[in-house]
Amino acid sequence: ATPLAIDVDADAILDYVYAGDLQGNLWKFDLTGEVASDWDVAYKNGFVPKPLFQAKDVHGNPQPITTKPDAMFHCDKEKSGNIVVFGTGKYLGGQDLSTTGTQTLYAVWDYGDDADNSEYLGSFERTQNNVLSNQPQTVSLLQQIVEFYGVINNLSYRILSDNEIIWKTQADTEFLENPDPSGVEENHAGWYFDLPDEKERIVRDLVIRDKKVIAISSIPQTDSPCVAGGETYLMEIDACTGGRLTSPQLDINDDGKIDSGDLIDLGIPGLPPLPPSGIKYPTMMFPPMIIDNPDDDTELKYFSTSAGNIIIATEKDEGAGKFYWRQID
Repeated sequence: ATPLAIDVDADAILDYVYAGDLQGNLWKFDLTGEVASDWDVAYKNGFVPKPLFQAKDVHGNPQPITTKPDAMFHCDKEKSGNIVVFGTGKYLGGQDLSTTGTQTLYAVWDYGDDADNSEYLGSFERTQNNVLSNQPQTVSLLQQIVEFYGVINNLSYRILSDNEIIWKTQADTEFLENPDPSGVEENHAGWYFDLPDEKERIVRDLVIRDKKVIAISSIPQTDSPCVAGGETYLMEIDACTGGRLTSPQLDINDDGKIDSGDLIDLGIPGLPPLPPSGIKYPTMMFPPMIIDNPDDDTELKYFSTSAGNIIIATEKDEGAGKFYWRQID
């Protein structure tokens, strides 16, 4: 898969690279050395290179990673490391048209220190309470699921759960560096969402914007590799938890605004209207070009499709602003 490079040190040009492979391995490469001969896989068991994480489905089958991960600093400012978000799925040849294995959207916490190359997460052991093979039994991944699926104005929507993520840590007593996930209290080292539709997979690059994951899942609908048919889910979810967002992001009533009119009332007593987490389109879509709307707090996402047309989605904008400034007297 194409790697993602992130610069986490202002004094360096490049520090780390994350990349996936067809065996579900998410690798981290340490490029902090001053010369290329010092660059290496970040994690090892002795002298054996180890990925940060290996994605597996409920049957223990590796889930292929064929798109770029994206990364951000931890959502809790008191915690170090990066949250790495990526999806699984493959659409590279004719044999992939008929595959129906469950694919997943993941976020994992890379908390490891440079001084300790053994702090990788390990493989995802779903049959053992979603724990991670190189972590204490108290460390798992939080699951989010679809809580609502329905059709509004001829388009299908899904709303995800909002299960709470737990970040509990303990002191790193061996290297006396940044804290590790707790080995005595139940906690999470990330989250996951299994894509529920048959043949649904992540084969388009996702992006993190303003702590939201914008992901496109693809559902091939033809047995011919020469026909570009299928469907797409455009999803916007909380990058910190994997669950639904607290405010609307998608213009579902098509009035050009993002407001309370873009919430879905499930008709459940005591439950307020909820923002949709994903919208389904009857075509295969590709990652968008994003243009800010200067007149309000929305942005326009222009998606090209396999049918050769353009879909324009009005969504809430990133809300970017000044990160710092310098005053010269």
